[in-house]
Amino acid sequence: MQIHCKIQTLTHYYVLARSLFLRYLLGMAFFIPERGRKQYVVMCKGCKRDVPAEVTEQPKTYIAVSCPLCRERRYYLLTEVGLDFPHYEVLKKARVLRRV
Repeated sequence: MQIHCKIQTLTHYYVLARSLFLRYLLGMAFFIPERGRKQYVVMCKGCKRDVPAEVTEQPKTYIAVSCPLCRERRYYLLTEVGLDFPHYEVLKKARVLRRV
């Protein structure tokens, strides 16, 4: 009787471990979020939203960034640039402007 219970318990653990592992693999393969990576962003001085700075590395001097919401081109110092996620309204407006 005890051997049967131990085998049944081990079987349950095996099934649980296998299902968790498969969920992890499927999650990594198919369900990667679109906004998974942080970008260099600046906070727009007009609308106070995080706007992508469109640089790949930390800038060494000031940069000019145009906000798709306010349509203003402003200059930002290197201390105003940081790693973060762009605001969702900015991304949505940028997609609309790219289509036109």
